[in-house]
Parts: sequence; C-alpha cells; structure tokens
Amino acid sequence: MLLSIGVIFYNLVANYQEKKYLIKRDLLKEGITAYLKREMNKDGLKALVLANQKYLISLLAQIAQTATKSDRHRLIDILVECESTAIVDKELHQLNVGNWHDRLNAVTYLPFIAHAKTIETPLLSALKDEFLDVRIAAANSLAQLGMVGAIKPILINLAVDGTWPVQRLIEIVGQFDVDAITYLTAYLEDPHASYSGKQVAIASLGIIKDETSVAFLKKLSNDESVDIRVWVYRSMGQLGYESALAPLLLGMKDEAWEVRATCSKALKHFAGRQSIDSLQKGMSDSVWWVRLNCATSLIAMGVPGKLALEKLHDSPDQFVRDMSQMVLSQNASKGMV
Repeated sequence: MLLSIGVIFYNLVANYQEKKYLIKRDLLKEGITAYLKREMNKDGLKALVLANQKYLISLLAQIAQTATKSDRHRLIDILVECESTAIVDKELHQLNVGNWHDRLNAVTYLPFIAHAKTIETPLLSALKDEFLDVRIAAANSLAQLGMVGAIKPILINLAVDGTWPVQRLIEIVGQFDVDAITYLTAYLEDPHASYSGKQVAIASLGIIKDETSVAFLKKLSNDESVDIRVWVYRSMGQLGYESALAPLLLGMKDEAWEVRATCSKALKHFAGRQSIDSLQKGMSDSVWWVRLNCATSLIAMGVPGKLALEKLHDSPDQFVRDMSQMVLSQNASKGMV
C-alpha cells in the first residue's frame, strides 16, 4: 500500500515537473519567435532569456535550423548582451571531457549559440575526435558555418579509405557555397589526396552549381581510374551546363561500360539533337545497362526522345529492338506521353 502511494506521488511530481518544463520552454520559444519577427523588443527577450537559461541551448538549436543567417546572428548577440556566454563556455568545456555523447552534443549546438570566430578552432580540433559520430558532427557544423578553410581538414580526417561515411560527407561538403570550389579543386590536385576524398570532392563539385567546375572536371575525365571517371561524368550531368555536353558525348565512347552507362544516364539533362543521336547509337552497346540508360534517357527527353526510340523498332539489332520496345511499353503503362 505504501509502495503504491509512493509510486503515485512520484508520478505526480514527475508529471508536474515535465509540465512546468514544457510551459517555460514554450514561453521562451514564443518570445524568441516574436523577437525574430520584430514583435518583441530586445529588452523583453533578454528578460525571458535570463529567467529561462537552462532551456535555451536545445531551443536555440531547434529554432536556428530554419532561421536565416542574419536571425541566427541576432540570437547569438542576445546571448552576449545577456551575459550568457557561460553557456558557450560550458559547451566548449564539454569538448575536452571523456563522455563522447557530451562532445557530440557540444559540436552540434555550438554553431547556434556562438559566433564562428569563437568556435572555429575547437570545431577543427573535434575533427580528430576518436569517435566517428563526433567527427561527422563537427564537419557538419563547420559546413553550416560556411568555413571553407575547413574543407581540406574535413576530407583528411573523415574521407579515409575503407570507412563508410562517404555519402554523408558528400552531403556535408555539398552545403558549402561556390567559395568552396577553389578548395575542392586544390584538394583534387594534391598528390596525397585519398581515394575517398577525391570521390567526395568530385561529387561535391556536382552539387555546388558553378560552370567553372566543368573545365576542371574535364581534365579529370581521362583519369586511369574507372571509378573517378564515373564520378566525374556523374557530376557533369548534375551540373547540367551546356559546356558539359561535349565531354559527356566523348564519354559515351569510353572503353569502360560503367563510364558509358553513367554518361548515357547524364545525357537526359541535355535534350537536343546531339544527345539524341548519341543515345540512339548507344542503344546498340554490348552492355545491357548502357542500353537501358540510353532508352530511359531518351524517354526522359519527352516527345523528341520518344520518337527517336520508336524509330529503333525497325533496327536489325534484336537487342536494340527489345530494349526500345520494353522501355516504350513501360512508359505507356505509366500513362506517360
């Protein structure tokens, strides 16, 4: 009986504390949102912040995810004015403690509560953390802050051959703006660049849209590595600039079928007579995947591509006829024009 009463009392207290926490957190969130909308003045927000500091870090991180860069700076300035920099000092201290979860939280939160110049060096150091999750979080924070000088350290410490986070790294480095291109190309010209690092850098050039990347990627299109040529042509296709068309047409003649398959897929972004002619020729490729990519790229070009595919029904090559009929049939079943 006494045990049951104790459990009930404990649950009541826990529920009360949780409700109190949520009320105060919501109040602070409403205040921050109102300040960003200029519906609350600075003094009003300062009063709320000073009264509810223990709810601040996770809340700022949440709000900053969707806030503009200027709004994030406004919030950080409020922390300084409220003399709440102890919050930042606490997170910086966490980077030197033994618990990796605390270090992970610190590198994640710091971009939302401190100016870049304050945390750049600690975040760069965190790239060498013994735990991969911490290194990835540090890299992501540096990318969110736009610290292009961190690109090489990020690739050196995370793009290690034989490890798994290559796709995640591409997503992280792809967050940088066009200022990153100089650093990415410099890394690719470094003879000590890792194989995985090259993959990340090349893929990132395809994500960060700038036509100057095409000329650099073209120089890499003759690399002896089939994989590197595949990444190069894939990025050219993603860029979609007209200057990438000629290299892609040349890549359709590459000796490696993986490269031809990549180019045939990339050509769907370049609807036009040259691409259609190249894809029609590619329909007689000896490799099934190349033929399939050629056919699906033609379909993706709309009516001109579809008409080009229909003309192949009379091809003397049975493989060409079969592939064109299969893709046209699949296209018809989807109700596409």
